[in-house]
Amino acid sequence: ITSCTRLVWVESRHGARRKRHVKIWNDTIANLTLMALGSSAPEILLNVIEIYNGNFFAGELGASTIVGSAAFNLLMITAVCVSALPPGETRRIVHINVFAVTATFSVFAYLWLVIILQASSPNKVDTWEAMVTFLMFPALLILAYLADRGWLGRPFCRLLGNQVEVLDPQQCLRRIEDEPAKSMPRKTQHLTNNPEGIACFKVAPEQTSGTRANGWHENKVSVGFEVEVHEVPEWEGCISLKVVASGALSSTVQVRYCTRDGSAREGRRYRRAEGHLTFTPRELEKVIKVPIIREQGGRSDERFFVELNDLRAADGTVGSRQLCLGLDKATVTIVSQEAKGLLAFEANQVYPSQPGRLVMDVVRTNSRRGRIYCRYATECLDAVANRDFIPVQGPLVFEDGVEHQTIEVHTVNNPARPSESACRFRVRLLEPSSGAKLDVSSNLGCSTCEVVLAAGLAPSVGSRLRGAILGDDPVHETLEMWREQVTSAFYCNGSAEQQAEATWQDWLFHFFALPWNVLFAFVPPSPLCGGWLCFFVALGAIGIVTALVGDIASLLGCTTGFIPDDITAITLVALGTSLPDTFASKLAAQQDETADNSVGNVTGSNSVNVFLGVGLPYTWAALYWDNEGITPEWRERTWKGQTFQKLFESEYPEGGFIVPAESLGFSVLVFTACALVAIALLVLRRKAYGGELGGPKHSQMRDSAILASLWVVFIVVSVVKSMSTQ
Repeated sequence: ITSCTRLVWVESRHGARRKRHVKIWNDTIANLTLMALGSSAPEILLNVIEIYNGNFFAGELGASTIVGSAAFNLLMITAVCVSALPPGETRRIVHINVFAVTATFSVFAYLWLVIILQASSPNKVDTWEAMVTFLMFPALLILAYLADRGWLGRPFCRLLGNQVEVLDPQQCLRRIEDEPAKSMPRKTQHLTNNPEGIACFKVAPEQTSGTRANGWHENKVSVGFEVEVHEVPEWEGCISLKVVASGALSSTVQVRYCTRDGSAREGRRYRRAEGHLTFTPRELEKVIKVPIIREQGGRSDERFFVELNDLRAADGTVGSRQLCLGLDKATVTIVSQEAKGLLAFEANQVYPSQPGRLVMDVVRTNSRRGRIYCRYATECLDAVANRDFIPVQGPLVFEDGVEHQTIEVHTVNNPARPSESACRFRVRLLEPSSGAKLDVSSNLGCSTCEVVLAAGLAPSVGSRLRGAILGDDPVHETLEMWREQVTSAFYCNGSAEQQAEATWQDWLFHFFALPWNVLFAFVPPSPLCGGWLCFFVALGAIGIVTALVGDIASLLGCTTGFIPDDITAITLVALGTSLPDTFASKLAAQQDETADNSVGNVTGSNSVNVFLGVGLPYTWAALYWDNEGITPEWRERTWKGQTFQKLFESEYPEGGFIVPAESLGFSVLVFTACALVAIALLVLRRKAYGGELGGPKHSQMRDSAILASLWVVFIVVSVVKSMSTQ
């Protein structure tokens, strides 16, 4: 679902209609909605099912499982991911703004539980409290999306008479650039080597500092990068980035700088650079140097970023002028010695508007260095050569620095072809020269472009509807996939061939897993309805398993006689619901280039657990009891051997949704304290080792032990508290 794209039809520069694939889902929103809902479904459904089966009375499993699962997710999963990497490797969270939002919400969410259960209305959840809890979920989505788009950055202000105008960094930069006398010239740059052997960009001679006679920035001093885009060959070993002030300073100014991963990874393609630049009075220029690592076998250009922030002066002004960040981010592209570019068509399908000359655009990405070439040739599909189009083939050459070339194909107006039928042929890129590659995975194009003739400019409504329901695969292929999925559930190891070689251990595990394999075998294949049918049917199957788990957990306490439900929830049930996420997060930490999916999503998932897992069923139950009022069933409900009438009716004469929170509130407070320590540890690891995960072996073992110890402390303290109140 989250990887699907939509087609956008655009007019090309040569008149033909082309379609491009544009991703539908924002990654942050997808992680906090569909992915978080899927991974947190057991905890959320357990609370919903428990409240429904309990006649809208709160149980001890649902909310306690959410708290216990949150503790396991943040502490144990993070501990596993920290030590999952080989010694010396690191992974860092790239979308740090999103992580800051979700981490803040993940701590606040559980503090909010304490507020509504013990401070606002002790042992009762009012309707407004439950609704606010639920509405925090869309608030989280909005703030996380703003952070992902970079709209939560520190604003810039300027004085307009007695008013203050707030500007974001890009607005500030555009204002400076719009003036005739630009304080930060950004002309076409070229790569040069300075006397120190450091590759950097130079700009055409122009005044880049000093006072300005007129303009908006007359009363403002900007500090920022001189040039936004840089390139450096990997063999140069270092790059220098100039940071300049737009005017003379009358007091000392300091700005912080740090590098950030893009496609280039810290420690593999460049070395981390972080620190402060100090501009003394009358000093207008500073240089940041970033060491570049030459990668053996590197075959593609990669980029990273250098960012400026935390600009400050001793008194907040520079003389009579305001202080402002100018160009606060520089992009550095590391040019690989081997890479010379990826070649791809600009669009993967073309619908000519009329017969005749058709121009197809081929683009070169990842590198512009060197001369490369490839061959191109037309191939028939159901179109006929020399009847529907003129076949062509030949070389396509990209000289040094060239990023765009075209291929001309002539289509023929064939009167014998019915106007309602389409015919197709394609043009392929073949045999790239040394150092060049054909891009087969681009969203904007690929090494093959299909030309569709005389069937209209777009697919029919029927074909689009069929594609939405059945996907791109034919119906018989989708149904065959489903049939194989069902039959493989009954075979040991999934097929007749593998079953013939199965051992007795395989048969033992197959026997225990057979009921669950059969249940989930009836989940439709993902091509149907674009994955939505598979998603919701799978959630239903998870709900069935969750209901069984809840009943078994309650029976465990009944049969043993000494294990309360809340202890079962924060230990066994929470461990069972979170264990699959542990393996998935460990795999993501080892295979992904960043820590966003392995650690960053833990805080988002913990937030969603409260906002949906508590907010949704508690709103439902609170509305129910607001409508019912006090009933005989409510009065006779018992908690620890005493009725609600004796415990709560004097305090809440109109009844309501009662959530006894003695042990739950204490567990939430303990978890909050452990969570703050864990997040602080991740921040310290980021500063000390350049990433939240990995690092030296001793630090991995030490920090994993600290996180695991925090989880043990949470379990032990919660169990002791619960047993003391029995």
